Amino acid sequence: MSDTSSQNKKSSSGLVIFMIILLALLSGSWWYRQQEKSKYDESIYSTAQQSDSMNISSSDLDIASLSEPRILGDINAPVKIVEHSSFSCPHCAQFHATNFKKLKSEYIDTRKAYLVFDDFPLRRHDVIIGAIARCVPEDSYFKFIQLVFTTQNDWSKNKNYISQIKNNAVLAGADSVTIDKCASSKELQEAIANRGKKAHDEFGINSTPTLVINDKDKIGGLVEYAKIKEIIDNKIKAVKSDAMKNKITKTNESENTAETTKIEPSVGEDNDQPSGDNSGNNSGNNEDNKNTDYEKNKFDLKKAATPRILGNINAPVKIVEHSSFSCPHCAQFHATNFKKLKSEYIDTRKAYLVFDDFPLNKHDIIIGSLARCVPEDSYFKFIQFVFEKQEEWKKSADYIGYLKQNAMLTGATDEELQKCIDNEELHRIIAERGKNAYQYKGVKGTPTIIVNDSGPMNALSSFHEIKTMIDDILRNSEE
Repeated sequence: MSDTSSQNKKSSSGLVIFMIILLALLSGSWWYRQQEKSKYDESIYSTAQQSDSMNISSSDLDIASLSEPRILGDINAPVKIVEHSSFSCPHCAQFHATNFKKLKSEYIDTRKAYLVFDDFPLRRHDVIIGAIARCVPEDSYFKFIQLVFTTQNDWSKNKNYISQIKNNAVLAGADSVTIDKCASSKELQEAIANRGKKAHDEFGINSTPTLVINDKDKIGGLVEYAKIKEIIDNKIKAVKSDAMKNKITKTNESENTAETTKIEPSVGEDNDQPSGDNSGNNSGNNEDNKNTDYEKNKFDLKKAATPRILGNINAPVKIVEHSSFSCPHCAQFHATNFKKLKSEYIDTRKAYLVFDDFPLNKHDIIIGSLARCVPEDSYFKFIQFVFEKQEEWKKSADYIGYLKQNAMLTGATDEELQKCIDNEELHRIIAERGKNAYQYKGVKGTPTIIVNDSGPMNALSSFHEIKTMIDDILRNSEE
């Protein structure tokens, strides 16, 4: 009897376990299908129309121009690739981490294809981010959206994601006031939402990511790169074939009329013939070009090692800031007194500021080195971002990669930034600057400011105290 009871219990337990596993599999399968489809939801259009963001006037925005899709590459290339993606779609982020990079390297950068990014918003986030992206300078647009996709897992969990995306947009060269207008513009959001509606109604786009090649071949979802490549290569072959037929036709016509016609290389063909009559001189020109390219790409250690300056160096007041990027008090200074100093004295040409690294650890040295390869006119914008996002990058296992991606928004290339990150001599120089400030200027901690060589001062002193010192110097300079 006990054996029978025991068997029944085992059987019952086994059934329960089986049901749990089955339910888990079914629910997992349902979730995956939902994620995989990333289907269009027409309600997003009405949501955008009814949205009520910050009460900021956007009447001066050129909605028609801003709502036009952005283009990457040469529009004269034989193949046109239209990408329909949504910023919150995980598969779109995966596409941009894989196939997009291959397409850019193999076809877009080589002028065989160009890409049109056409928003296909699936939810509210996509509409707002799309609107912000349209107000980023056009030459930084694709760097910006690439970063949005790369950091998707981060901002999608952030309740204040709009602020995070706005910061990235400013770093990419956008004006903060304009970005606020775009983020709150109901008209721009409607226009972007309508792009998705149009693609759905007219072209049958129903999920993201979807590619449309030369307005004909539609590729939905994350497919193997080989499939995309095959379609594009066939398109290029077809264009070459048509061009060759036209060339033959022109040649025949030329022969029949006894006229000479210059035959241009057809699409995708290399023109190996030297231009001009003096082809023998081309080798020297090529050598000159090589030298020019070398000089252009040569790393300028002296320039990278020089402290960066904000403001007019002819201003009567000089403020030297000694800060470290991992220091929480330095981040606090940049959120408070720094902004006041900039507004009241630096922007009004009464003072200028020199940022002199005072590294406290290896992180500060590497970030300081990275920052030195950001374009000089974007340096302070970038370090302001570093301070504002200090808590985020500190938690990142790959903080260098995180900050490098953001640095690329300023126009710096991956190669340029990596040169600074890897340069041990630059590391040594930046570390030495902190050591010299400690030994010869009396700087004992961060943040410290020195106003006109008056001696170290805690940068988090009351702004009234700092202001009094600067105003006294300004008065004396006028006498």
